[in-house]
Amino acid sequence: MSIATALQAKIDEKEAIRLAIEGKGVTVTTSVKLSGYASKIGEILTGTSNTSNDPTYTRPPDWLEIDSLVTAPEQKFVGLYAIFEIANYLAFKFEGNYTVDWGDGIIQNFASGVIAQHQYDYNYAGFNGTESTRGYKQAIVTITPNGGDLTLIDLKETHSGAIVNYPMRWLDIKTSVPELTSGYFTCGLCEILKIVGTNKSTWWSQSFEDMSALRILEFYMSPLTTYAYNLFSGCRSLNSVPFMNTDSVYEFTSMFSGCSSLKTIPNLNTGSATNMRQMFYNCPSLEEIPLLDTSNVTDMKWIFRNCSVLKEIPLFNTIKVTNMEYMLYACTLIQRIPALNYSAVTNMRSFAGATFSLIGFADIYAPFCSTFFAMFDGSGIIKGNLIKSDVSCNFKYLYQVCSKLTETTTLDLGLSNSSLTSVYTNGQAALTTIYPLNVKTSISVTNSNLDRTNLLRLFNALVIGTGQTVTITNSIGAVNLTALDRAIATDKGWTIVG
Repeated sequence: MSIATALQAKIDEKEAIRLAIEGKGVTVTTSVKLSGYASKIGEILTGTSNTSNDPTYTRPPDWLEIDSLVTAPEQKFVGLYAIFEIANYLAFKFEGNYTVDWGDGIIQNFASGVIAQHQYDYNYAGFNGTESTRGYKQAIVTITPNGGDLTLIDLKETHSGAIVNYPMRWLDIKTSVPELTSGYFTCGLCEILKIVGTNKSTWWSQSFEDMSALRILEFYMSPLTTYAYNLFSGCRSLNSVPFMNTDSVYEFTSMFSGCSSLKTIPNLNTGSATNMRQMFYNCPSLEEIPLLDTSNVTDMKWIFRNCSVLKEIPLFNTIKVTNMEYMLYACTLIQRIPALNYSAVTNMRSFAGATFSLIGFADIYAPFCSTFFAMFDGSGIIKGNLIKSDVSCNFKYLYQVCSKLTETTTLDLGLSNSSLTSVYTNGQAALTTIYPLNVKTSISVTNSNLDRTNLLRLFNALVIGTGQTVTITNSIGAVNLTALDRAIATDKGWTIVG
């Protein structure tokens, strides 16, 4: 075989691959090099596997059928709409001139970007026979382009005659919009959403936000760029989500917040992520989390707050994380916290508060952290390990209401900028052993179970000449202190109360 023949064979092979990829609905121009075909194949996988089916869900048998009314790649939107006895408003907006068949004998044309509005008459004769056992009649709404392409779908609009935040009553939606660049499908009653065929949208932030009844989701999603915030926020009935190409996304804020039925998530590519604030906030059914790539994340505030059945988290790479405020708050079944990297953290306020099942945690050295306020407030920890910062910080209420806490190992309080009146008191009834260091501000162990040995550890940790107060009222070891014992504190300029 000559070189020319072999070269032509390779060209023919490349063209065959290109045509095969395009046959799956992904555009590949002839200018794309063979090395770029892998990402195009990735788009095929993303586009064909984006389905979230709930095996426990059955579409109501008395709903009108719409599935056969849309076939990719035609440009068409079909939705089943509930018609109640009063206040049957509907409003939405498309970009691209469009025609609306409202399903009640009225057909109207609208210019691109103009809000389409309609009010249904419950007594319209054409609705007879569409009654559902759920107490409404049904209309099939059909939207098609009127010359040109449809590029945006916005179902979040409110009818001018309706009250603010009037709920749109979509039940089932199926659409094929090949030129779609963005879409907002918020509708609280909608149980089924199918976006079939390919589209060009790379912006899906808030697209499914507050679809609280959604059970079946099928959509083609091009690789997302930049943002995925609030993507599924408020989807309370969705128990799983499909895989998505998130390679380029850096903003994951509240992506799944409020998904109260969500049990698992796919192993998303989060290598570009910088913000995961509230990503899984209030997901009380979430049972496990894959080891996401968090190597570039700086914000994990509230990320797992109220994930009440989550028993553990992986050893995430947190080397760049600065904010861990309320990160694990109210994760009531979590038992241990892995040895995360706290080297960049500046805020750990209420980090693991209300973690009732928490047994312990690895040493925490956060050199730049300025607040440990209520860090383990209400947790179930039995032993508190090292907690240390190299900057001025707040330790107030650190172990408040930790009723099982018996011992705290080395706790360097030398840089505390707050009162220490509640570090070792306020609900720590079982605490018997402490190892404080460098105590500079007033501290209280009132009503504690600290014996003489532990009170002496406290006195020895007091820093000379601060003029502060150490309160030991009703501590069990107070009655055993000698005058020499007390002099350890008073000779340093401290006042003893109790």
